Amino acid sequence: MLHHNFPRGTRILIIFRDGTKLDCKFLDRKAKSMITDKGEFPFKSMRATTIYKHRDGTPDARNTTDTDAQ
Repeated sequence: MLHHNFPRGTRILIIFRDGTKLDCKFLDRKAKSMITDKGEFPFKSMRATTIYKHRDGTPDARNTTDTDAQ
């Protein structure tokens, strides 16, 4: 089963059946498709969807440490 409902504006990761990945912002959904800031995609072309998490090893601008505030 494919998770297909997120809060509007949430960054999501879509993995398609052909293996390509797309990170985008969720806007809305219809009965057979998901609408994002990068277009409308049918559910039948998707293998998985999840909330996008920054995991490539580089520091994320949203995650600041307490030492930055000093």
